[in-house]
Amino acid sequence: MRWIGLYGDPQPWSIQSNWLSTLLSFLDCEKYPPSLLYLLMTLGPLFLLYPLINKFPVRLVKCFEVFGRVPLFVYVIHIPLLHFLAITLSFIYRMDHDWLLGGFPLLVKPTGYGLNLIEVYFAWMLVILLLYPLSRAYGQKKMVSRKRWHWLL
Repeated sequence: MRWIGLYGDPQPWSIQSNWLSTLLSFLDCEKYPPSLLYLLMTLGPLFLLYPLINKFPVRLVKCFEVFGRVPLFVYVIHIPLLHFLAITLSFIYRMDHDWLLGGFPLLVKPTGYGLNLIEVYFAWMLVILLLYPLSRAYGQKKMVSRKRWHWLL
């Protein structure tokens, strides 16, 4: 579908100056507006890797299950958590943080604001570690609540 470019993405891919740039152009699908191509490109590799999950250590699979049981909770909570971390980092790095405290939509970010790739990976791991106990507690509460009200279903 992406190769023929007739459906699914408002920006068609194009041949670039080198093969890597062409590959990246091919893989650059828009998430919004919702696109079947984006869905297939994100879920496709997951389905291909699914048989390997049986080879993962049980503890790792259990960690994935914690997030998988409460996906909406994780999605809703990660947004204010990231915003809080961005404000905290702006204080630590002594960057301008006024644009983060403005109304919606947020003002344009200042030049030079942001993290390098290693810091982004560290922030990603920090967010996952902070979300894990919250997600686990919410999942357990949800399970107890569901058992309590199962007779209504």
